Amino acid sequence: MSQDRLNVVRAMAAMAWSDGRMDKKEKEKLRALARKLLPDPGEQSRVEGFLMSRPSIDGITFGDLNPKEREALYLLAAHYAWMDGRVKPGEQKILDTLAALLQVEPTARAAIEEQVKAAKKK
Repeated sequence: MSQDRLNVVRAMAAMAWSDGRMDKKEKEKLRALARKLLPDPGEQSRVEGFLMSRPSIDGITFGDLNPKEREALYLLAAHYAWMDGRVKPGEQKILDTLAALLQVEPTARAAIEEQVKAAKKK
């Protein structure tokens, strides 16, 4: 199993939990993401723990991801954060932490966030 792929799902689970709960829609989206990134059912079962309690993203790494993949992961996180049309303080904290862990440049981060905001207005 690629630890980076599991870390992607873990980070998205942390984003979903950032408001203190995991709703049905979020669980469905995370399970779909796990099926896509972790093709082995045994690997997917590890994700169920992330759905039951908030995982920490402290210390996770994304060493095998190239810069484009890092930006794509940040884009996914931003979509999760803006799912309900606004970013709550807990979601902002996760975005800030992920941006640092992923080493997303500030200009790229700002462009990604503007892209997500514009998409939500449509």
